[in-house]
Amino acid sequence: MTQVVDLGKLRFYWADTWNSATEYELNDVVKYGGNAYVYTNALATTGNLPTNTAYWKVMVEGINFLGTYSNATAYKPGDAVTHGGNAYVCEAATTGNTPPNATYWSKLASGIQYEGAYNSATNYQKDDIVTSGGSVYIALQDHSNQAVSNATYWAKFVDGTYPDQAGNNNYILKTDGASASWTDSISIADASLAGSLTAGDVSYIGPGAATFAGATDADLTNPALVVRFDNGQTEDSFAQIAFQNDDPTSSTDIIAYMDNGTDSEGWVGIGIAGSSFNDQTYGITAPGDGYIFHNTKAGNGRNGNLVFATGDAGDQNKIVIAAGGFASGNTQMVITPASTGVSANVHIETPTASTSPTTGALTVVGGVGISGSLNILGNTNITGNLTFGGGSTTTENLAVTNPLVFVGDGNNADASDLGLVGEYVTGGVTKYAGIVRDASDGVAKFFKDATTAPVSTVNFGEAGLGYLSIKTGAIDAAAITGSGDLTIATDKLVVNSTTGAITAAGTFTPSGLVTANGGITTSGTLTVTGGAAFSGTTDMQELRESVVDVTLASNVGTLNWSAGNIFYIATAPTGAMTFNVTNVPTDNSKIMTINVMVTQGSTGYIPTVFQIGGASQTIRWAGGSAPTPTSSANKVDIFSFTMQRTSAGTWIVYGAASLNF
Repeated sequence: MTQVVDLGKLRFYWADTWNSATEYELNDVVKYGGNAYVYTNALATTGNLPTNTAYWKVMVEGINFLGTYSNATAYKPGDAVTHGGNAYVCEAATTGNTPPNATYWSKLASGIQYEGAYNSATNYQKDDIVTSGGSVYIALQDHSNQAVSNATYWAKFVDGTYPDQAGNNNYILKTDGASASWTDSISIADASLAGSLTAGDVSYIGPGAATFAGATDADLTNPALVVRFDNGQTEDSFAQIAFQNDDPTSSTDIIAYMDNGTDSEGWVGIGIAGSSFNDQTYGITAPGDGYIFHNTKAGNGRNGNLVFATGDAGDQNKIVIAAGGFASGNTQMVITPASTGVSANVHIETPTASTSPTTGALTVVGGVGISGSLNILGNTNITGNLTFGGGSTTTENLAVTNPLVFVGDGNNADASDLGLVGEYVTGGVTKYAGIVRDASDGVAKFFKDATTAPVSTVNFGEAGLGYLSIKTGAIDAAAITGSGDLTIATDKLVVNSTTGAITAAGTFTPSGLVTANGGITTSGTLTVTGGAAFSGTTDMQELRESVVDVTLASNVGTLNWSAGNIFYIATAPTGAMTFNVTNVPTDNSKIMTINVMVTQGSTGYIPTVFQIGGASQTIRWAGGSAPTPTSSANKVDIFSFTMQRTSAGTWIVYGAASLNF
């Protein structure tokens, strides 16, 4: 093939950075990575990498520095990066192959990189150096979370040294900036301690603390720690020792121990509970509570008292308790010591009046025992039992604000009997009678002759207990149950307790269900509007039934059982009929029958749909087939339906017809 010579390109042509979309010709020069390449192929082409020696030759080798190595960057030959303390140059195009990978990288320069104090969370590269203890270590390979003691990943780079420790027990290493030495006397302007500080004899903190402790007019009793506050160091005149625990589930405490005290006993502490405090050991303490706890050592006659006391040098020497009164100045209780002309007393005062057992000046849950006299100026409200014993009780004026007596406060789960019980003696035997609502059955009972003193319940089953007769003007009751005869007005209404027979002198008109197992005999009219149930044989001389007129609506007739069970349709139907029986009792194992008299037209129709309460039922016609209606005007066909409610709660409907009346 003849080569075409372009006379305009007898010299090199700078084509800038190589681009895969550009067509290159002979002697074009491009930059790719850190090198310059010249196009040497006679034919112009597109998309051939400069590293393809069939088209390109290296013209100038160079380095293109791209900073710290990144796995996400696409590198080309001649690109240079740093990784750890070393520098590398790319030998072949690559992405994600970390130096030192000899297939893609050559080390350009060796070095180290200081990473500060060792941290297990840091990712280290080869030749990184760290400090740990007094020594310096260098990474042997890339890794993370490998301790400096692991020789596979670290080598000691510098072995730290200290002054000779021999003879310097309990001394501190100090430095003057040039050299280090041991000392037992140090001077530090500011110090921050993460652990504990132990000092012998007395420790002094604050300007003038030692002078204060040794002054003849302010001798202290064997102090272990003396702290003095210089008011000139702050704008606020309060002197405080601040102590805080940053664990919200715990507490902040200052504890003093006995000579032989331990964490379990022999100590007194003052503290405050954290914002999320929940220690079941101290169940009385809630989050945010301040407290004083005292727990002495057991045995050996130790009283274990927690003592609150004042001296006698003050003008009053009272003990003052002011819950919620820190800022308001309100005081709830003052304990006044005995002094000349003043008797010792406990004075309680609050603006809240005592109106219940849970509010007021003084509330005592467990009870109050008083061996002396009780003097009450105001009203007295008692919600529990009031027991008088040991002497007589008199009153000049007993006023009752609300003329009701309430008993049974706190009668949880209705376990106590409620009522009024009296005591009497007969035949030398103490007995009890009263009016009590029995919690076991909820019935109010008038009883007598009980020999067991009722406490929270009456033993209604004990031998000898009987029931009182009751005389009242009128009784309005939902139900009356008795074991003897029920007699009203001597002979007007009598229910025999043995036979159950009812004798009524006047008219007996029940509006509800009457169940008479022994039969009913009446010489007058017996009117029952709510239904009657007879379990024995019923004999009737004459029987008369009501007929209910029904009007069809679109050949649908609603048959209301509550109105009757015989229905008459005077207007002839125009098509097959639907009967919907409503208000039918749904007692299981019962059977009921209805009769429907239908006036037919020239074309007769039968009911093909039968519903009970809107639910369709299957009609089981006599003989297994539906009857043929009478097709003659003004003729009457009678359809009978017997509805059986099974024990399973379903319906069986039996149908029959008497035709052509």
